[in-house]
Amino acid sequence: QSGHWKGKDPERRVPAMDKVGRNDPCPCGSGRKYKKCCLDAKRPASSPDEDARMAVGTAIAWLKTHFPEEVDEAILLDYMGEPEDGEIDALADLPEGLRGMLNINISEWLLADGHLEIDGKRVRAIDLVLGPGGALLPAGGKEWLLELKGNPLSLYEVREATPGEGFELKDLLRAARPVVRVRERSASGTLLRWDVFGARV
Repeated sequence: QSGHWKGKDPERRVPAMDKVGRNDPCPCGSGRKYKKCCLDAKRPASSPDEDARMAVGTAIAWLKTHFPEEVDEAILLDYMGEPEDGEIDALADLPEGLRGMLNINISEWLLADGHLEIDGKRVRAIDLVLGPGGALLPAGGKEWLLELKGNPLSLYEVREATPGEGFELKDLLRAARPVVRVRERSASGTLLRWDVFGARV
């Protein structure tokens, strides 16, 4: 990948965090190393969760292969807000764990909310992935990406929380939506009633 930022200094590059090494955390968010997860695209999915994780890694790899400069520009302009050179250097020097977490956040943003500038038009990255000639995805993974496409980031208020089991959430930005029950063990132990946070549910 060139990593160049079109229309700007040709030597400015997206920090190396968007290039996933074999031993880096997988961008799909599984917590495993890339070589043990989405790098092996031929590995059969054993569950819907595996399909979803593989779909994210495959989609990001496809975008970076077919639209490398456009992806770099979207990350620098839209996600990072046109950072200064020193800020880019600081991001590139993050410890491996933090760099991996940032890479996961960038990947989710790119698929859920990112737009690429192509032939003078802004196109949703997810539409390119799912459209004609897009990435080859397992059926379950494609369904998961379709859900991601139609599920924008919102603010949720915790109405009830049961530690170790889950919590009930109310969408504050879309008041007409009903309260949803989420099964989640770790976060349910720290979230309290009336807490508010941003998420995709």
